[in-house]
Amino acid sequence: MSLHTLDAYESDFVQFVTFYQTHLSKNINLEILTKLTRSELRSWLSNRHLQSYHMRSTARAMSSLKSFFRFLQKQKIIDDHPIFEMQPPKRKRTLPRPLSVDQALDLVNSIDQISDSVWIGLRDKALFMLIYSAGLRISEALSLNIQDCHGGDYLTIKGKGGKFRKVPFLENVKQQIQIYLEKMPFGEEKTSPLFVGMRGKRLQRAVAEKQMRQYRHLSGLPDSATPHALRHSCASHLMNATGDLRAIQELLGHASLSTTQIYTEVDKDYLMKAYESAHPRAKER
Repeated sequence: MSLHTLDAYESDFVQFVTFYQTHLSKNINLEILTKLTRSELRSWLSNRHLQSYHMRSTARAMSSLKSFFRFLQKQKIIDDHPIFEMQPPKRKRTLPRPLSVDQALDLVNSIDQISDSVWIGLRDKALFMLIYSAGLRISEALSLNIQDCHGGDYLTIKGKGGKFRKVPFLENVKQQIQIYLEKMPFGEEKTSPLFVGMRGKRLQRAVAEKQMRQYRHLSGLPDSATPHALRHSCASHLMNATGDLRAIQELLGHASLSTTQIYTEVDKDYLMKAYESAHPRAKER
């Protein structure tokens, strides 16, 4: 699993154990965890609700804990556990909120202007051009090293679950990365991170997100304009242009086609908005 997944699962488990230490007023050990009742588990869920945890977060926490107790089953420490019978909270399915084509292009062409430092502006432009052009996750883009950009017309990306995929490496993106590297005030060792921060270390996700927040504030973009929205925008714009769901699945690195199918819903949503704003019969209602 990715480091983000491992961190999330660990956080979920710590929150789970911490709750029972308070709720049961005792130090928690493995024996206590294996003997939790359905009622006690519901108390944990109720507490998360009172603490205003998002349903998506609670659903992930249940998945984390089920993985833990399945591990105990495999180790023959338990035979069963009531958590296996519990259903996660139902989540309202939300559609991705991509930028329009004009918004996405304006962003990648203009974001370099918000920085007082020329090379940092060029870095941001190269980073967001790459994410939008190849549909990358922000973590995938930031994990690249300089040597990864010498593979011709394709980049090899290590995605979720350690799975590799190839994505197009467009000529204008190559050129922008090269312009950035020529201005970057640090060494260009092949094993060095491609995108770096002020001190030459690998650029942190929080810094990239901060740059995007500053840009959208200045340009009037909605709060949904995040680095990840560029990945959604790439997929949505390709869907509008080609309708090739399988190719988009490969590009994004989705394990299941059902995950990619959400972009068909975005496409329908776009079509309906266009219909309602432009079709003469729609205006009669």
